[in-house]
Amino acid sequence: PLVRAFHAYGKAHNKRPYTTQLLTSVVIYLLGDLNAQLLFPEKDKQYDPVRTLRMITIGSILSAPSYRWFLFLSNLFSPKIPKAIAVGLRVLINQLCFTPVFLTTYFSLQSIFTGDSAEETARKLQETLPTAYKNSCQLWPAVTAINFWLIKLEYRSIVSGVVSIGWNAYLSYLNQKAGAEEE
Repeated sequence: PLVRAFHAYGKAHNKRPYTTQLLTSVVIYLLGDLNAQLLFPEKDKQYDPVRTLRMITIGSILSAPSYRWFLFLSNLFSPKIPKAIAVGLRVLINQLCFTPVFLTTYFSLQSIFTGDSAEETARKLQETLPTAYKNSCQLWPAVTAINFWLIKLEYRSIVSGVVSIGWNAYLSYLNQKAGAEEE
């Protein structure tokens, strides 16, 4: 049954990649926020469905640009270049170019959607970005390398998605921590 599910996902991805990516992102961000709220509950606060909706919205907004970026990276180097070099360059380019933009967009949208001012948003970015980027460099290069080395294009979002559930919980935790320090 699991193999059939993967095949069905791959077929859906090949037929409607943007729809499949969007729905995958919704599930990833939903589960990531549920994990964050359940594993790192804020003191004296219960589950916040608005926060989960905010996360799903952010995931939906970032879905297509993220997918397009990884398509671009997939096609960036000629097949004549040795695979190890091409994968290494993709990982490096991703970490240097995409990751800072993604993290800045993620935390900015979080801040904007909660009604923060430009000054509050800037402060949150100063607090969260260095830690998030440093920790991203410890996790995502390996995931990205595995994806480009071993995983077919239509299944890469599943691999990244499984890791992202934990990563999104961590980002949500960082964002809430920055908000709590503000109060």
